[in-house]
Amino acid sequence: MEKIDNVDRLRIEIEALLRDYPDLAEDDVLRADTLEGATDIRDVLIGLGRALDDSKALVAGVHSRIEELCARKERFDARTDLIRDLIFRVLDSAQLKKIELPEVTLSLRNNPPALTGNTDPALLPDELVKITRAVDRKKIRAAIEAGQAVPGFQLSNAPPSLMVRVK
Repeated sequence: MEKIDNVDRLRIEIEALLRDYPDLAEDDVLRADTLEGATDIRDVLIGLGRALDDSKALVAGVHSRIEELCARKERFDARTDLIRDLIFRVLDSAQLKKIELPEVTLSLRNNPPALTGNTDPALLPDELVKITRAVDRKKIRAAIEAGQAVPGFQLSNAPPSLMVRVK
């Protein structure tokens, strides 16, 4: 929260300086020097750069932990599948459809028939396949760049983005 307050305060100071001294807008070097001398822009940006690095480290740590937890989940899923298979085999061997125990009721059920087989969808009639229509943004971009009008689409300037390099 303090970082946000510092950034908001700094932005207000910068906007006031640029408003009070319009000549700064025309000279990048003078503007940078003035902002550095009249505000704590360097300190704020250094702090934000460190916070960015800290966040990246946390992301990496969380990513590593998520991988560990995903592997653990897979082991638990495999254990669950094995236990379910063992229960099925016991009930099937005992020829029991259902057994009520103090903590759980186990039962075997008949599933509906499964659809098997596979074929090329082009060989099936239209009523038996899903037909989808999707926007091809690459082709639309190429058409607009070639001077063709495409209803509902136009090219626009992309907003600027931040690039961070660590030496």
